[in-house]
Amino acid sequence: MFFKLENNEIIKILVLSLFFILPKWILSYYFFDESIDSRVIFEIDGDGEFYLPLIKYFAELSFTNSFDPEIKSLNNMPIPFGSLFLHSVFYLIIGNYNIIFLELLYFFLIFYFLCLIQKIYFNNLYIIPISLLILLIPSIILVLGLNDTEFIKIISKNLFGLRLHRPIATSFFLICFIYLMMIICETELKKRNSFFLGLILGLTLSSFYYFFLIQALTILLLFVFKYKLGFFKFLKENFINIIYIFCGFLIFVIPFFINLSVHESDLTERMGVFTLMGERRSIILEYYLEIVISLKFLIFFSFNCITFLVGYKFLKEKNFLLVPFVVFLSSILSPFIFFSFTNKSGLIYHFNNNIIICSSIFLIFFVINILHRHSNKLKFYKLNIFIFIIFFAIIFNNSISYKKNFVNNSEHKLQRYEFVELTRILSKYELSERSILTFDNNFMIWLIMKNVKSLKIINGLFVPKKNDNIENDIILAFKFFQIPKEKFSDFIMNKNDNWRYFNRNIANFFYAKYQANKAVTYKNSKNFEIEEYKKIVNSSPSLNQQLIIPIDERKRLIDKFILTNKSYINKPDIIILNKNNFIYKNLNLPFVNYCVIYDKKNYLALANGICE
Repeated sequence: MFFKLENNEIIKILVLSLFFILPKWILSYYFFDESIDSRVIFEIDGDGEFYLPLIKYFAELSFTNSFDPEIKSLNNMPIPFGSLFLHSVFYLIIGNYNIIFLELLYFFLIFYFLCLIQKIYFNNLYIIPISLLILLIPSIILVLGLNDTEFIKIISKNLFGLRLHRPIATSFFLICFIYLMMIICETELKKRNSFFLGLILGLTLSSFYYFFLIQALTILLLFVFKYKLGFFKFLKENFINIIYIFCGFLIFVIPFFINLSVHESDLTERMGVFTLMGERRSIILEYYLEIVISLKFLIFFSFNCITFLVGYKFLKEKNFLLVPFVVFLSSILSPFIFFSFTNKSGLIYHFNNNIIICSSIFLIFFVINILHRHSNKLKFYKLNIFIFIIFFAIIFNNSISYKKNFVNNSEHKLQRYEFVELTRILSKYELSERSILTFDNNFMIWLIMKNVKSLKIINGLFVPKKNDNIENDIILAFKFFQIPKEKFSDFIMNKNDNWRYFNRNIANFFYAKYQANKAVTYKNSKNFEIEEYKKIVNSSPSLNQQLIIPIDERKRLIDKFILTNKSYINKPDIIILNKNNFIYKNLNLPFVNYCVIYDKKNYLALANGICE
């Protein structure tokens, strides 16, 4: 039992998707004369540009590149296979244009499946406009300025956004999962829907295991609810269909786990993975127990339960509300199950966010039900016109915001112009044959995409190097620039950023290695300054993006800096400096034998012996 839309409905969805996605790119091409390689870095949603190197690695099946001719035989770089699979395939076909194409495709697919879900139960004229209104929720939140509240901010950023790999792909997997579970609950397991269910589970596990756990729990709870004491009989009778689920599941999970089995542990540490020792496990479980018994959560949970009971009592189409409600329940249960049995964890704030996201999805389905139940009282054209006015108002607002943030913002515009201007100059050189030194993340990304093989220093999330290698790279760069010990100490110092400690320099090279909260510190250390330690013990275990280096670790790094007397055996061929960066402001190198190939307000670039 698979539902489908009429051809005219598909065309409408495609046209609306084009109207929503393309204006940003049209404005980009109108205002900025730049190559697609530079354009995607600036236009990609959120911090999605950090996934561009991963797309390239996946497309080329190159998971061990060190960008250092002296370092070979590295372990693999773990990559979210499921969420980057299509991007990597289309990268091979159309290069970086895949970003534009996949934004359109994923938006279209989510739109399409939202319509399909409603088509199961409500075959009327409101399906497309209501689905469109759902997809506009994050934009409406931003337009109304409601994202100052943390709860609402999570919805606006994580519900149906266009950021690579999450939520652009993971939201689609979740919506597709809900559709399949509704089909299965309305009928029964069949070979076709079993295989596709397994495929979605595999895509999700290899992308965002937090959602996978929610999906697995949802399947279990729904089948137990539907078959009750006959659950084991159901398993026996559907043995072949369960095999089909596993077949679909393994398509993406097998290569993902093969890649993961030989991954670089230092890289996953930088990505925020930590071991769940006894004390850590207890702290995290107590944290979630405190959440669920708090008054704030009980009110939130009761509201969702009452909403479900009211809707379920009067709703003929029971599964339309039951499936998303069970997804919501599973999002609450998932952290308890996960932290009770697993021996490792990643960034746990995703569990918190997922409860809010799944609650939002459930409430959205409740509102959809209300709208369809009272559709006979609504005048279609009035509702249709109202939604389309909102749609085009948001497109207009997004265009105005784009012009304000990218075109009228003189500082940002100038930096972007200079970046593009410098990339054109650099493109004249045989970059794949040159060694390059830069601390600028955007240039690192651009150079990786241009097949550079030697980068003297690189962001710790772009490469499966050991932490020791990255430390050496930073120190050698400091020695090369003749930056003294005192400035190196400033470079790695813990910085109090009001609500958290966070040093962007440390984040660039070690990201979450030095995460510090009530549950996790580097090597379980308690050796911190008094104010730092107070901040740590009062920090939620979900504050994974607070970075504080222990006193003894900072001393080790400074001692390592002092004891390192060597310099580059081969000096970098090209140096690219962002003048707003810590390095440029503190360097003392006279750049003997280097000539200036670019020098503007934001960037300085020099070349060694290859000047024209």
